[in-house]
Amino acid sequence: MALSSGATCVIAVPATTVHDIEFEPSLPAPVAQALGEIRYGHAAKLFVPLRSVAPASAVMSVPERYWTWTSTGDGGRVQPVVNAFAGSARALERLGVEAGPGAWVASIRELRPDLDIEENGAVLSTWSDDPWVRAAYSTPPPEEVAKALSESVGALRFAGEHTAGAFGGLMEGALRSGVRAARQVGPA
Repeated sequence: MALSSGATCVIAVPATTVHDIEFEPSLPAPVAQALGEIRYGHAAKLFVPLRSVAPASAVMSVPERYWTWTSTGDGGRVQPVVNAFAGSARALERLGVEAGPGAWVASIRELRPDLDIEENGAVLSTWSDDPWVRAAYSTPPPEEVAKALSESVGALRFAGEHTAGAFGGLMEGALRSGVRAARQVGPA
């Protein structure tokens, strides 16, 4: 889609997928280089149903480097599920997530004997496998990279947690970058 004169476009996609967009004219070299320098982490979540509700709790597996927790939902009741999060490539490898949830569920069963786990309903979510993201959250980029991506590029404005400087890698950064991009566009 071509932009008409005076039109503005906010690009709010992860740097891992922005190269799939065809820019005409091409992005300026400093911006293209900055996008190429963004580094992303790898993470996964596992959701395992429980046969019975357990109290709200959080337990970390230090050796395998992941968290588990049960939490309240709508109405303040604890939900019948144990949640787990691992946030590094090495942790995901140790948990064997490429082969599915089995090894991770077994580890949770050992870590959390207080929970009555129903392993057949486990749901594993990995950001690296998501074609719309291909990674988790960005690692804080060098200041000059964040600056290059937070400035207007002609009719283009870039938004996303990877453009948020000190708030990079956080949902807060994604929200702040959207507000910044909207301000750069100006009033409607």
